[in-house]
Amino acid sequence: MNRQALIIIVAMANILVIPALFLKVPLGSSYIHFTKVLNETSWVFFVKSCRNAKIGLFQNDSQSSVVYEVVLGAGRNTYSVLRSIINGNQLKFKRGPVLDCDKFLPFWIDWGNSGVAIGQGTFVGMNQMMVYSNPVQKIPVYLANATHANTANGLWILQLSCAKNRMI
Repeated sequence: MNRQALIIIVAMANILVIPALFLKVPLGSSYIHFTKVLNETSWVFFVKSCRNAKIGLFQNDSQSSVVYEVVLGAGRNTYSVLRSIINGNQLKFKRGPVLDCDKFLPFWIDWGNSGVAIGQGTFVGMNQMMVYSNPVQKIPVYLANATHANTANGLWILQLSCAKNRMI
């Protein structure tokens, strides 16, 4: 089920409205909804899942072209990892739960500045969870999401275009 939505963020008397896409990622899903992000360097998204929410950056719209993969709430929501291949060795690791079964939580991913970073909240660069620097990285062209096979459903709200909502 894909539906149009709006993300409305109210912070310090400023209101930011971001066009968004609502996605239900079914049980046993592989990466879905490949979105072209060639001219972007970051995205904000919201996810509601008990565990194993995955977001991937790819060179084309195929799972075999992964540049980076982030798994939020792995190990029954006890840790999160950043990898350079699907289900591969971790580049970065963060202990602790980050997902909620009952409510949408905001996250951001940034792949500018010669690497990739993931954090919590709606402001790119704030509340960083994992950062990996790689000066020879491949440039991501697509972003896609999934919930790990046979473990958890996931509801996602993805922005349709980068809102450039950076804290300065």
